[in-house]
Amino acid sequence: MTTTFRVTSALAAGVIGVLLLAGCGSPQAGAGTSVPIGTTVAGTVPATGTAVPPTAVPPTGVPPTDQPTLVPPTVGTGSDATPPPTDGPRPGATPLLWLTSGPGLYCDTRGTLVPQLVVYSDFSVLQVEDGIGAHCESVPTVSTGWIQRRVVAAAISRFHDQGLAGVDLRLTNVMDAGTAFISLAEGDVTQVASVYALGLDVDVPADQVAARAAVQQIYDDLTAGFQRTGDWTPDQLTVNPSSTVTEGTAVPAWPSVKPGSDCQVVPEADVPAVLRANGDRTAGASWKVGGRTVDLALGLVLPGFVACAPVVGG
Repeated sequence: MTTTFRVTSALAAGVIGVLLLAGCGSPQAGAGTSVPIGTTVAGTVPATGTAVPPTAVPPTGVPPTDQPTLVPPTVGTGSDATPPPTDGPRPGATPLLWLTSGPGLYCDTRGTLVPQLVVYSDFSVLQVEDGIGAHCESVPTVSTGWIQRRVVAAAISRFHDQGLAGVDLRLTNVMDAGTAFISLAEGDVTQVASVYALGLDVDVPADQVAARAAVQQIYDDLTAGFQRTGDWTPDQLTVNPSSTVTEGTAVPAWPSVKPGSDCQVVPEADVPAVLRANGDRTAGASWKVGGRTVDLALGLVLPGFVACAPVVGG
C-alpha cells in the first residue's frame, strides 16, 4: 500500500526537529481525542463537516508550558524504548502519521474503513491485524504498541525528500485494485499521498517508480518498527446500512438503540454487548430490529478519529 505527498522543506525541518528533540510536538491544549471540523487536507477539498485528526505540533507562538505534557518513549542508542501503556495512546495524544488501505471493488467499506496503522504524537501505535473494516470481513482486531522516534523521523524525512505530499499515483492498465494512502498531520494541515495498486507486479510509468518505492519503504519501515505490547479494546463503534451480509447464520436481536438509515454511533455502554452478539460473523450481517430483519455493518472508531466521518486518506 502506498501514498505520495509534497511538503515544504520548512515544514519538514520543523516536524523532524520536533521528533528528534526531547519531546514530540504536543497537541493543542484541550484537543484530547476530538477532531476539529473543517481542517484543510492538502491536495483535497474536504466536504462540509469532514473532520481530520488535530495537529500533532503545537501552533506557533503558543508557549510549551500551555501544552499538555506528553512523555514519548525514550530512544536509547541501539536499545529499545520504554513502551507506553498497553491500552492505547495516552490522553492528549493525537494521530501523527497513519496508513490506510482502500479496497478494490470486492467489498463495501461505507462508514467502516479503518486505518491499518496509526502512529500517535506520543509514539504509541495502534495496528489493525486482520482486514480494513470491510463489510465482508470480520470486525477487525487491533493491537497496541509503540515505535521508536527515529523510525518515525526517518519515515517523515523520506516522505518530504521524495516529494510525496499531494501525490496521487494512478494506473490505467490495472482494474479493481485497492489504493494505499499515507496521511501526515503537520500543523493544521494533513498531507495525503495515494498510490493505486501498490505492491502489485504490474508495469508502472517510469515517472512513478521512485515515488512508489518510497511509499512502499515507508509502509515497510513503519510496520516493521511496530513493537506490539497488547490488545486494544474498542470503546466506540458505528452502525451503518449494509448490503453485504453473512449467509446462513442465526440472526440475533440488535442489543442497542434502534439504527437509523445512515451511519450512527453505538452508545459506548452498548459496545461490548453489540460485539458479543455479533460474535464471529462478518462486520456486515443481519440483525432483528423491531420485528424486522435489517442488514447492518459495524465499524471501529480509533482514538483521535471522528465517528461517521471519512478517514483521511481513505
